[in-house]
Amino acid sequence: MAVVTGTLKMEIVDGAYLTPCNKDGTADSYCRVQIGPPSGPIREEARTRTEKGSLSPKWLKDVTFPVMKEENDMDVLNVSVFNDDGKNADGTLIGFCTITLTNVILAGTTLERYKLTGPDGMPAGEVCLIMRYVPRVVDLPPETDAYGQVRGDDGMLGAGDPGKLGYYGGKFGEDLVGAAEGYLTGKADSIGKVVSDEVGVAGSLDSKAGSKGNSRSRFFSILGAIVAVVMTAMAVGKGQRQARYYEVQEGDTLCAIAGCYNMTPDLLYEANLEVTDDPDRIYPGDRIFIP
Repeated sequence: MAVVTGTLKMEIVDGAYLTPCNKDGTADSYCRVQIGPPSGPIREEARTRTEKGSLSPKWLKDVTFPVMKEENDMDVLNVSVFNDDGKNADGTLIGFCTITLTNVILAGTTLERYKLTGPDGMPAGEVCLIMRYVPRVVDLPPETDAYGQVRGDDGMLGAGDPGKLGYYGGKFGEDLVGAAEGYLTGKADSIGKVVSDEVGVAGSLDSKAGSKGNSRSRFFSILGAIVAVVMTAMAVGKGQRQARYYEVQEGDTLCAIAGCYNMTPDLLYEANLEVTDDPDRIYPGDRIFIP
């Protein structure tokens, strides 16, 4: 079963040194790109306009394709340049090449001139392509963290959940009873180790308390341990907050995305200068950082 791994955003820039096809030593050329599995049918294709009377056409065509993988087969890109002479539906083939997308995926963005091979096996010119691969991002919902816990806008935990991160019971700072119950439970994981260690300390103090007067000391020891756990959990909660991203869909604008996240378009634009240098130019598949 084929799955989408990301998006290929490409600009077909130009051609160079194309094989002449017309009587005047020129060509009326256009470029066609197709994407699909190496041994399967073409899934999508696009073409540039025809540039007449030139062996160095400037096409400047933007194309976006989904990139898919089926088992061990990653999509390839087939690039063909034709002379638009009307002899058949496509025209006369000038040259072609097949591009594996592995290097593009690893690099993220590439600018390269690809050599074309003619139908006779001879060099037939070059095509310049700028390609950018944007991996498909599956983020956790903004309101949850990696442990499935609900977080507020400040990154703090919401309602406690026994067994997760070792701090239990209601909102920290608002429900110390719930935190105390979690503390006394002593279930351990990354933060639970702190809880268990503090229980051990409290227990040690308790074993030394042989009189009613020492119960007050024990109470404050437990309370101090609870506060320590709460403060540690708060620090971890802030440190483990997941960065939020939004994947641009067809028809989206920065202004609309900013409105969805209750922020100004200027703030969102300034946080994504690495994605676009023009707030009016974003593309499906772009990964927008939500500050």
